[in-house]
Formats: sequence, structure tokens, C-alpha cells
Amino acid sequence: GLQGIFVNARWMFKLAGLYQLPWGINVTGVLTAREGYVLPYHESIWRPTGVGWGNIFKTGTKFGDDRLPTFWMLNLGLEKTFKISDTATATFFVDAYNITNNSTTLLVETDYEASNFDEPLRILNPGIFQFRIRVNF
Repeated sequence: GLQGIFVNARWMFKLAGLYQLPWGINVTGVLTAREGYVLPYHESIWRPTGVGWGNIFKTGTKFGDDRLPTFWMLNLGLEKTFKISDTATATFFVDAYNITNNSTTLLVETDYEASNFDEPLRILNPGIFQFRIRVNF
């Protein structure tokens, strides 16, 4: 659904795990890393021959030479289930997304003629915590 992003990382790494601590406490973690996506620097021009808009790309480079920085993110979670009755339980969750508060650039303006050329248009969301409760009965 996003425009101007060429999703063609040549490598990707994912590691996920869950460890159960004593007293029924679960700790989870997910580490994701990948090469930065391609930056297709270009200039849009109008061709009055009826063809319409076209793109002129950076000379002296090939597609894929210019890339965004390497993306990586670490998410952690903690959960504990409590028995309320014979048929009911309550589970408390604490999730931390982007725990390192990594602010990787995900999209920049690539049009040479734009006033904000090469400035970030989208960055990774800052680290957040999410607290949840689930009740089963």
C-alpha cells in the first residue's frame, strides 16, 4: 500500500524464542534485521510527446547501489497466568516493541526536484510498551 518503496532486501534475519521461567512466567523475544531497501533517486519530467511523465535515474549507478540504512528491531514480551477459579484464569501481558528505540529511516524523498529531497518521509516508530489483560472463563 505504500508508494516509492522498493522492497528487495538481499538478506533478512529473524530470530524468535520463548523461555518459561519458574512460577509460570513466560519471556518472549523477536529480533528482526534486514538490508535497507533500494533508494531509486530520480527526477520526474513531463514529455510533451503524449507519453506523459517519465523518470530519469541517477547516472553512474545501477539500481540497488543506493540503499536505506540496515533495518533492525528487537521486541520483548512477558506474561503470567493466574488461576481465579476452577474454570477462570487471568493472563497479564507486558510487551515492548522496538525496545532499543531504534529510529531507522524507512523512506526518504527521492525526487531530485522536490524541496525536501533526501529528507526522511517515514521512520520506524519509537519504542512503546503495551499492557494487556486476558480473562478466560
